[in-house]
Amino acid sequence: MQIHNATATALVLLITAGFTTSLFARDDTASKYVLENDPEYPWLDTLEVGDWLDTLKATRQTGKIGRRLHRIEPGLHNLEREDETQRHLFIGVHGFASRGYEWLYPLNMMDAPDTTTYFFKWVWLNGVTPFRPLFLSELNRVVENATEPVEKITIVAHSCGGVLVASVMEEFPRDIEYEIHVVAAPLAGMGLFTVCKPTVPSAVPDGISFTQWRTVQSLDSAFFYFMNDPQIVDIHNSEVVQLPPSYRGKRLGHVRALSWVVEQLQDTDDSRVSAVDAAAPVLEEASVPQAVASY
Repeated sequence: MQIHNATATALVLLITAGFTTSLFARDDTASKYVLENDPEYPWLDTLEVGDWLDTLKATRQTGKIGRRLHRIEPGLHNLEREDETQRHLFIGVHGFASRGYEWLYPLNMMDAPDTTTYFFKWVWLNGVTPFRPLFLSELNRVVENATEPVEKITIVAHSCGGVLVASVMEEFPRDIEYEIHVVAAPLAGMGLFTVCKPTVPSAVPDGISFTQWRTVQSLDSAFFYFMNDPQIVDIHNSEVVQLPPSYRGKRLGHVRALSWVVEQLQDTDDSRVSAVDAAAPVLEEASVPQAVASY
């Protein structure tokens, strides 16, 4: 029996990207959600990055800490212990089947004295339909309840999270400056594998800056099986940045892209070093990722 090429590609992708287990796993029930009064709540100052910068791989420690992010209930969560709302908000939006650990370093990197850090949790099995009302209602709630007028919101959204944010940005509250960065986001869709169906606008709305950070397709564990790069879509007035092939001497893939991008956004001395390193040849893992490697 022959299988249609698109179907075969989707099935192979499910296996190699390590999503098979996640796809059929039941999401956390409300009784298991970590709330703010729980000692396991992922306050920003408890999100230790471990040796992530040395290995760029998940460890038992980072995996355990990452699960605390995964276990918060769906919605927009303030990760700062202080109850003061700043005029500048940072929001991280995870991707499909996120395990949390990939956000430990980015959230710490984007933290700043004049910024309040938020993390948006969504249930990926439900796709785009429930994401839209939940994200918009939560964003409006935060803006309306702020003790000071919110002047700017920076959003970094990874993978499918970037697709979902792009699909709702036309409905964001007005009179606020928005800076949106979507990282390794399949804005053009992924055929049968599209769990975050793209409904991206043809142009970026006024008052919003929108940047697409694209990985090298052949080095991205989520995209390398596709004939056409699912990241490529034309959105008028958006900016596009092509990521280099390596980062700190390792392959710059789907997950590592998130860390690389936030370093460039921060423009620190460390990020300039890593940017030079990323432009160098890949020292290891240069081939297409195998099995469940998704970095």
